[in-house]
Amino acid sequence: MLFPAVGSSQCIADEVTGPALTMNTTILEGTDNRSGVVFNPLLGRYYSVNAGSSVYPLETFDAGGTLLASVGAGFDYRGAWWNPALSQFEGNGFDVSGIFVQNIDPVSGYALGTGTVILNAAQPNAQSVGDLDIDADEIIYYSEGAIHRYARASNVFLGILPITGLPVPTSSLNSNSVVHTGCPGREIGVYDFVNRRVLFINKVTGAFSSHCQLPLNAPPRASFGMSFANGLFWLFADNQWLGYDVVNGNVGIAEEALPNVTVFPNPASDVLTMSWDGIGGSASEVRIFDMAGRMVLNTRTATDPAVLDVHELRPGAYLVQCVSENRIHTGRFLKE
Repeated sequence: MLFPAVGSSQCIADEVTGPALTMNTTILEGTDNRSGVVFNPLLGRYYSVNAGSSVYPLETFDAGGTLLASVGAGFDYRGAWWNPALSQFEGNGFDVSGIFVQNIDPVSGYALGTGTVILNAAQPNAQSVGDLDIDADEIIYYSEGAIHRYARASNVFLGILPITGLPVPTSSLNSNSVVHTGCPGREIGVYDFVNRRVLFINKVTGAFSSHCQLPLNAPPRASFGMSFANGLFWLFADNQWLGYDVVNGNVGIAEEALPNVTVFPNPASDVLTMSWDGIGGSASEVRIFDMAGRMVLNTRTATDPAVLDVHELRPGAYLVQCVSENRIHTGRFLKE
C-alpha cells in the first residue's frame, strides 16, 4: 500500500544514486547484519561495519565504491558514524560495549582492526543502532516508537522524544535503526520497510513531517542494514550497501520543476563538464552544493557545455544547478 506524499517535492529517490559498496565474502566473512556506513570526507573513504562479533569484517572502500581492505573490526558494532567535530570514526556497540573510536591509517585511510572505548554503555536496548546528531552533538536511537537521546560528550541520557503522526504502525518500521539527515524539519529518518519509504521526523516536535518513496525493489530491512552517510540513505542486501538520494530538498529545490542537466564524467576528479541544451537565456549561473546544503561553487558562464574546475572539492556527493533567466536545471555527481 502506498500513501500520499507529505512534502515529497523536497526529496527524490527513484534510483540508486550513490556507489554500491560490495562486500568480499572470501575475506573474514561475516553476517547479513551490516549495520552502518561511515564516510570519511578527509580521505574520501567509505567504511562498512558488521553487527554480531568483534571479529566480523570492517571494510574500507574508495569514494567510487571499490573495496580496498577488510579487517576484523576489533569491536562489536551496532551504529557507526563520522564525527566531523573531532574528525574521527565512531560507533556504538552491542549491549554494554559503549562508544568506540576506530583507528584509521592516516595516509591510506584504511580502517584498522583496533580502537578505543571512550564512553561507557548507555542505549535503549542491546541491539540499538545509533547515529550522531551533528548539530546537537547527541547520539540518537530509535526504539518502540520514540527517539532516545544521549549526550555525545558523556553518553548521559537526555530524554525520549515520542514520534507522532506516523502513516504506518510502528511494526512497519526497521525496529532498531535510525538516521540523522540534518535537513531542517526532517532531521531524523526511520525506515518503513513494508512500503519502502524513508519517513522523516521533526526532531523538535517528534512529528512525522514527510516521506520519500524508494524504488519498490529496495531492500525490506526490518532490522539492521540501514544507515546514512555522505548525504545518502543506505540499505544492505545481497552482499551490497545501496545508496539512495533522499534529501535533495535540503538545499531548498522543488525537484519536480527542475529538468536534469547532463554532467560528465561521473564520478569526476579534476574537471566536470555540464550541458543543459535548451535551457534558454544568454548567460547562466552555475552553483554546486554539498549534501549539507552549503554552496561550494558559484560562477557564471555563457557556454554550453560548461567546464568546471572541481579538483579542490572534497570527495563525496554534490548537487549542481544551472540557473538562467528562464528556468533551472539540476544534476548530481560524485567527486572522487
